[in-house]
Amino acid sequence: MVNKAGENLLGYSREEILNMSVFDVVPVSQFPQIGESLKQKLTDHAQTIYEVEDIRKDGTHVLVEVSSRLVYENGVPVGAQGTARDLSERRNAEVAVRESEERFRNLFENARDTVFTCDLEGNYLDECSW
Repeated sequence: MVNKAGENLLGYSREEILNMSVFDVVPVSQFPQIGESLKQKLTDHAQTIYEVEDIRKDGTHVLVEVSSRLVYENGVPVGAQGTARDLSERRNAEVAVRESEERFRNLFENARDTVFTCDLEGNYLDECSW
């Protein structure tokens, strides 16, 4: 089973995806991670959450967070049900925040003037002076 979001994420039609395996849309280098996740699920019957790269139909890669659990029939595991969340926006935001923090830190540490920050009560939080 796959929903419209899965089709959009991977670029394949529903019919194409239903004729594929998870291993058709991840790099071979990620097979061990997926295998370990399945092994862990089968051992402790708990949900697993991990990050993996998917390969879209156009060949581009997208990082996703997979949350999956076993599906049971008559008390026996017969499959896995999962949700894959595109991490692109989150990763781009994290990179932007890191770059912004680095620019601020560089400006703060290399300023030739006194630079300070204070809270709304006027208490100094940091200071750099030459």
